[in-house]
Amino acid sequence: MPKVAIHNKLPLQSKNQKVMKNDNAFRNLLLDADLYAFILNKKGEMLWKNMRAEKYLESPSFDIFDKFSRDDFQIQLSLLQAVIKDWPEHSGNGRKESYTYKKDDLKWSISWNAEEETFYAMGTAIIDETSPNTGINTTKKELIAQEIVKIERLLFEGVLHKNPDLEKIFSEYLEGLERIFPNMKASILKVEDKKVWKFASGSLPKAVSNAINGHSIGPNAGSCGTAAYVRKRIIVSNIETDPLWADFKEIVRPHGLKACWSQPILNEEKKVIATFANYYTETSFPTGEALEMFDRSASLIALIFENLRKTKDLLLSNQHAESVNKATNDAIYNKNLETGNISWSQGYRSLFGYQPKDSLLTMKEWEALVYPTDLPRIYDSFQNFINDSSQHRWEAKYRFKNANNNYTVVKDQGYVIRDENGRANYMIGVLSDITLQRSVELKKELFSEFSKIFNNTNNLTSSLKKVIHVPCNYVDFEISEIWLVNSDKSRIEFAAGRNHEHSKREIPAIKNYIKGEGLPGAVWQSREILISDIENINDRSKLNYKDKLGNIQKIIGVPLIKNDEFIGVWIAGSKEDITALTLFREICPEISEQLASEISRKGLEQDLHHIFQLAPDLIATMDFDGNFKRINKAGCELLEYSEEELLQLSMLNIMHSVNRVKCNELIQEKIQIGDNFHQECKCITGSGNIIWVTWDCTISREEGLIYAVAKDISKNKELQKLFDNAGKLARIGSWELDIENHRVFWSKITREIYDAPEYYKPTMESVLRLLRKDYVPVMQKAIEDAKSKNVSWDIELPIITLNGKEIWIRSIGKPVLKNNTCIRIYGSFQDIDQRKRAEDKIIQHNELLKDIARQQSHFVRAPVSRLMGIIDLIRHGGLSLMEKEELLKDIIESADEIDTVIRDISNKTNLIENKS
Repeated sequence: MPKVAIHNKLPLQSKNQKVMKNDNAFRNLLLDADLYAFILNKKGEMLWKNMRAEKYLESPSFDIFDKFSRDDFQIQLSLLQAVIKDWPEHSGNGRKESYTYKKDDLKWSISWNAEEETFYAMGTAIIDETSPNTGINTTKKELIAQEIVKIERLLFEGVLHKNPDLEKIFSEYLEGLERIFPNMKASILKVEDKKVWKFASGSLPKAVSNAINGHSIGPNAGSCGTAAYVRKRIIVSNIETDPLWADFKEIVRPHGLKACWSQPILNEEKKVIATFANYYTETSFPTGEALEMFDRSASLIALIFENLRKTKDLLLSNQHAESVNKATNDAIYNKNLETGNISWSQGYRSLFGYQPKDSLLTMKEWEALVYPTDLPRIYDSFQNFINDSSQHRWEAKYRFKNANNNYTVVKDQGYVIRDENGRANYMIGVLSDITLQRSVELKKELFSEFSKIFNNTNNLTSSLKKVIHVPCNYVDFEISEIWLVNSDKSRIEFAAGRNHEHSKREIPAIKNYIKGEGLPGAVWQSREILISDIENINDRSKLNYKDKLGNIQKIIGVPLIKNDEFIGVWIAGSKEDITALTLFREICPEISEQLASEISRKGLEQDLHHIFQLAPDLIATMDFDGNFKRINKAGCELLEYSEEELLQLSMLNIMHSVNRVKCNELIQEKIQIGDNFHQECKCITGSGNIIWVTWDCTISREEGLIYAVAKDISKNKELQKLFDNAGKLARIGSWELDIENHRVFWSKITREIYDAPEYYKPTMESVLRLLRKDYVPVMQKAIEDAKSKNVSWDIELPIITLNGKEIWIRSIGKPVLKNNTCIRIYGSFQDIDQRKRAEDKIIQHNELLKDIARQQSHFVRAPVSRLMGIIDLIRHGGLSLMEKEELLKDIIESADEIDTVIRDISNKTNLIENKS
């Protein structure tokens, strides 16, 4: 810590201790104010004075505000004490609350706290601009500075009241600024829920305040909304032309506002809680002096808001401030950078466990509490800050010793008060315990380093030689070693070690132990973290460490265990007391778990290295974002990339765009539940070829890795495509009945046969409903026989499609057994409707042909026989003419009969042809 110090807290009598505990608000606000502030008891005895008063009383000369000697000032103090002793009292009401009077060149304001019987007094120099004999150089700049001091004093007085109206107090302060700078209109807006809300303003028109009230902050939200959004000062010199005001200039134009500067007010967490803005009636860009005033006002507003935020009502009541001070996890301190003294609030005792007598420290006492290796860094940082007069806020993180001699990690935030020459003379700060936060950060950093090393080295030995250095970058270990149990679990052996740069030997004298022997063996036996003084470990083990660095005080052994399997031990030695390293002790078990996991994985990876490299299929490890961490030679050849190229890519990078989104969603879903998954997708190789790859992936949530095996199934996909095309031509679709999960699967062709859309989900019940009713029992029996008797089926039956058509299909089903139980049935559906209808036509044709043959054999034969008989009778019978005429009539009748039969046959023949 730098050799500068803090506020010199005056010693108090014991009867005044209660008063001192409850005046934090008054002190914190007036420590660096340009006025004289005092706390006195009811007898007029001085209990406390601020830095300005203290400096004046100790120095023979001061600055332009001082008009009299130190003796004159002492007379003023005596008069103040006399006024307090003669303070008027009213029966039943006690002393009156406040009183103001002028004496010579000072104006005094005195407030009485009846509950604590304490006076708060403030004196400010009186400026007479018209008097040439004041002895003051009353330039315009000096007069402005004086006026600013006045309104700041009024602001301080206002917020110190028991029940301050903050909106009114700040509005009066802004009005005071506007009197000093007549062409300016000032405003303070609160920022909540990412919106700005009116809080206080001077003469800024209410129409403007109302119009912007509740507007969202953003990158183009005027000066205040943008300042709150970007968390930086915004200077708009011309509202009319500036794009930040494009949506808001109509609000201010009627009121003649042409420029606006805005400063965000941030709390300790760097969160914007308010904005301070100055509006101008002319286009205006700030000069250096204007910015100085602007910064001063913004800093003052930030200081008050910050105190209000930390204590909710810190300025309302001194008692309440003390209660909050006790409850907060921060220690507030005051540093007098001239005397080298540091005084602390109640938080110092509650946070670090020190007694009240320890609340006032010298610089050397402070340095003794800072971790030795952190001190040079903090010292340099603080000195650079102090020497830069433009800086007011300082921040640092370091280790700080508490009353139990343990080190906690703290965040130190300080605000320095400088004089008009930029010289730092006072500092107010807050020390926060961030051990838990730093523990989380450190764990992430260590784990990231471990992961990088194990992923980027070829073998376990190389990994361990690098890993043992990592903890030493964060904690001052002189020794860091890893010991691993051998393959037959008989001994624990030295694997890698790092000693301090001054050590002459890195390999230990003793390289292996049995269980229970030496520190590595003792940790193996106990399976617990062991911490020991170097002198207390057994003589044989001591040989490994005694001659390395004689100043090692503590040595620690950490078991490396994964899934209850003992992997090895990490040994570390330090000159410091390891038990005091709170941060290290917090994360030590998790370091153990992470190291064990990485060592186990790397060892397994090394054992499987030859299989990994010689496997004919792609084998890879990826992180949860799909980034390749390792890939074998076959994978590089399949994807047509080099290993170096693939290690810069992710699984998603090489996927075809049609599969990328769904595959990523699947990966993230499976990671959440820790489930393995299978995925088929198109991939684009390094040469631009498209191939089909099937991925079988195992999720290891413990390691944050995905283990993947992938095969090229492009040929299978081509065969499947041919099969699908054949299926389309033959109208054959597949189906499957999952009996265990009560699910039915239909292929694309099957859906086409049933006129089913893609979103339709078939069930066993819906499949039966789509059969023609007279065939439902047939299919039910086939399914039951398959389930109970392991009997396949091949049947033809009519179905009713989802569009209401009746068609014939051929259904083939085959059961699959597991432990003599049918778990699923799979098969095919073939559209045979055209064949069935052709078969029906053939049957109808055959019936017609049979009818024609019957007609030929019966109806044609009889009239032909009669004709043959008549012709024979005419030829050989010697008939008369009359008899021949009768026979001619018979011939004509037989001919007509034959003609009728022939026409009927002809019609039936035409019918067959038409149906064909």
